[in-house]
Amino acid sequence: MLLTSLRTDIDTFAAGTGWHVEPRGACQGELCVPLERGSLDGATVDVARVAARLGMALVEDDGRWALGPASFSGQALASTQAPHLTLETFAGEPFALSSLRGTRYVLVAWAPY
Repeated sequence: MLLTSLRTDIDTFAAGTGWHVEPRGACQGELCVPLERGSLDGATVDVARVAARLGMALVEDDGRWALGPASFSGQALASTQAPHLTLETFAGEPFALSSLRGTRYVLVAWAPY
């Protein structure tokens, strides 16, 4: 879910994440997680507080935020820093991803299986 503010209305939060905010907490089907005081203000959600409670990754860049899925099993990335990888270019030369540090890039992976 992409955001321009860390406060969003309950319906937008539900549509973007699949978590419905109810008086008993944030719920997805039968699973409900109680929210801490201050997470809700009328019909708006404090995205940072709810994300922390649900284990959702929240990344900020230039006044915009990306909110990742909830992860209670620890399967989400712990950071947005790529691991040290050295790949082979089409010419057969080694290329270290770390040489791109400080720049934005997209890594596309494909597997035939």
